[in-house]
Amino acid sequence: MQTLNHNTHYDTKESKNFQLSLPMNVDDLIGADESDRTLIEITERLDYQKLNASYKRLPKGDQATPKQMFQLVILGFMLGIYSTRKLESACRHDLRFIYLLHSKPAPDHNRFYRFIKFRLQGEVLEPLFYQRVHDLKETERFRFQIFLWREPK
Repeated sequence: MQTLNHNTHYDTKESKNFQLSLPMNVDDLIGADESDRTLIEITERLDYQKLNASYKRLPKGDQATPKQMFQLVILGFMLGIYSTRKLESACRHDLRFIYLLHSKPAPDHNRFYRFIKFRLQGEVLEPLFYQRVHDLKETERFRFQIFLWREPK
């Protein structure tokens, strides 16, 4: 019969694989007025058919969806993050990006590059942009005015 050693210390070099994990709800750590909550509210109403159609096969279940990739890129741009490597790093360390990923692994910088370069092009991006403008007009959150540009004489 084996006896249990109650004096085991888990902070020694022999116990490298021990990690305390707590069930953490990231939703509680994100404020109600954070930019990613606003972004989710805005992007949930968009139609992503053309974006999804640009893929021959959609990513696997454990990878970020095209909609999530769009949200991550837009959030990064909103925060002044334009580098694909910095986007990848933000997905690993920034709670706002982790929240958008819903506990999926962070996309690498090559995936961000391919998404921006080959997916967010005119025929995919324009409809998403116009849907947002139409949504702003319908919810009356934004007042549209027509400005006429006249060449100086």
